[in-house]
Amino acid sequence: AKEYDKLANILKITEFKNFKYVEHFFMGALYQNSGKLDLAQKEISKALQLKSNDPWIYYQSATIYMEENNFAEAEKLLNKAVEINPEFVPAYNKLAVVYLSQNNFEKALSSIDKALKLDPDNFEAQQTRNSIQSYFQQNILQFLQKNN
Repeated sequence: AKEYDKLANILKITEFKNFKYVEHFFMGALYQNSGKLDLAQKEISKALQLKSNDPWIYYQSATIYMEENNFAEAEKLLNKAVEINPEFVPAYNKLAVVYLSQNNFEKALSSIDKALKLDPDNFEAQQTRNSIQSYFQQNILQFLQKNN
């Protein structure tokens, strides 16, 4: 907690001039890491007001919503991130997680396949792909058992 406080103070006294959104972005990340999700979202919202075309800001906001189990809002923000940057691998990876949480295996696989097509060596995307396959296999077995 002390490291966060030190960094927060540095960010508050640093002059970013044209990069004020960066201060809000990092403050949001700090609040999120310390579990203060309301404060985190407020800071990220300020960053979005200052720079609405940065996919990382939408991504960060989506991860906060995911922590709050608000997957519908996270999905909207992640889709906005890939609208801004269609090659934004982290957003496709998180979209796959969102779709998986909604039991939408087709969309989850589509999203993670996009991520891996853009970056085949992306370890996080590879792990997500494995998780989706495992989850799908478990659920299809349960579905078949219930319907036979």
